[in-house]
Amino acid sequence: MAEVFRPSSKYIFAQGAAIFVFLLIFSFEVLVETPLLFLVIIIIPIISALITYYFTYYEIRDNGVFIRKGLIFRSQSLFLYTQIQDVEEFKGVLDRVFAIGNLRIVTMSGASTIQGVVSGLEREEAIKFKELVVANINKTAKKEVLPTVAGPAVQVSQADFKANPYAIQINRGTIYSTLGIFLISLFVFIMIILFTGFHPVYLLFFLIINLGFVFFSYLMIMPYKYSISKDWLQLRYKFLVEQVSNYRFDRIQNVIIKEPWTYRLGGLASVLIETGEKPVYSSRDNSSTGRFATMIPALNVEDAHKLKNEILEKMGLPKDEKYTNLRSQFPLDRQKPLKKTVSFTFYFVLVAAGLAFALFNFIPGIKVLGLQTVLFAALGVIVVSIILKYIYEVYYFDNYSYKTTQRLLSIKKGVLEHTEVFLPYSRVQNIFVDMDIFDRIFDLRDTHLSTIGYSTVAHAHIDGVDPENAEKLKNALLEMMKKNKK
Repeated sequence: MAEVFRPSSKYIFAQGAAIFVFLLIFSFEVLVETPLLFLVIIIIPIISALITYYFTYYEIRDNGVFIRKGLIFRSQSLFLYTQIQDVEEFKGVLDRVFAIGNLRIVTMSGASTIQGVVSGLEREEAIKFKELVVANINKTAKKEVLPTVAGPAVQVSQADFKANPYAIQINRGTIYSTLGIFLISLFVFIMIILFTGFHPVYLLFFLIINLGFVFFSYLMIMPYKYSISKDWLQLRYKFLVEQVSNYRFDRIQNVIIKEPWTYRLGGLASVLIETGEKPVYSSRDNSSTGRFATMIPALNVEDAHKLKNEILEKMGLPKDEKYTNLRSQFPLDRQKPLKKTVSFTFYFVLVAAGLAFALFNFIPGIKVLGLQTVLFAALGVIVVSIILKYIYEVYYFDNYSYKTTQRLLSIKKGVLEHTEVFLPYSRVQNIFVDMDIFDRIFDLRDTHLSTIGYSTVAHAHIDGVDPENAEKLKNALLEMMKKNKK
């Protein structure tokens, strides 16, 4: 029998109070001049809130969560336990004041961002609702015996979670995140002084900008916490709003380690996961129903790899499997740096020419220099940029790696920022080869792997292989995928 949950009356009161205060502040002139109109403006949101209260139902059924909302524009949604990725908590300022609990049923569809919102429950009711859904998800996982499940599913309580097994380096992360802005602003500050002379206002702006970015960087790291249990990874974000996201390991699609250049100087890295949920963001009242991140920032590099290994192991992948170097078997073509430089040059010249034309025709001071001087300066910028781009692409080529175990593919790229994606073959949906116009010119191919996730579009491809090796690489990856789908 279905268990029914309803929004709390406190939730309706909180909504009404917020609307009344907002209207009182921003519609005070209407209140003074036309009280009747102000009364109508007040009554409409009250009626809307009452409709929300009396015509919203959340049901825990045997096969899924049923959500019904609305009177005239009625919405009915059923989220099957087999499709649910997470039951996510989020709280705004008013929710904290009135002890209201809000949840979001997360699936691989972006529609769940809005349709899967369970809002306005009493805090205790929200906890009970979440526990019931999680228990049913685990029961379903047991019955289905999914091939990607790391082990038998069990009911999860908060006591099962181990909090922050590898420490987030908040202070170091803040310092090194700010380093890039500091160096850029310092360069600009020195250039301004050299050309215009020193002025106290310049120093004031320099200090304000850098202190502001220190504070901003701190707030980008400090709110994050994470916990791990046998079957779940929990990410928590708490600053003004609070959001708790739980991910079953058997639903995670891939793991990514990112090392921005500033993090690399400090020996730091971030771990990201991909679940397949479409990254749609929306808001209602004071609470965001979008996801802040699927990221654990500012870990020591060694800890980031330990955490990655632990996640992969809980996803069902064997521990300490040996990697085989795929690049040595299916090498990148030496033309790749040149091809990348030529494609960059084509688009950069178009942009530079358009910019030079605009500057010369619309800024009077530039005309004084003369067309020849402007063209010479633009040509100099283009030549220097092309040389730097080619050097960058050579380093990129040298640092490009792809390797495999029997169950897992790793692709690592980057010069300044290192990004490495770890993709289980059991999650791969498709493997294909394609080319763009510059690949055609240089006779190169790109091999792509796709999952139900979205980050694989950017990270899970091997580009710049000759046609013969691209076909062989595709067939080798297809064979690995087939073995892991059995």
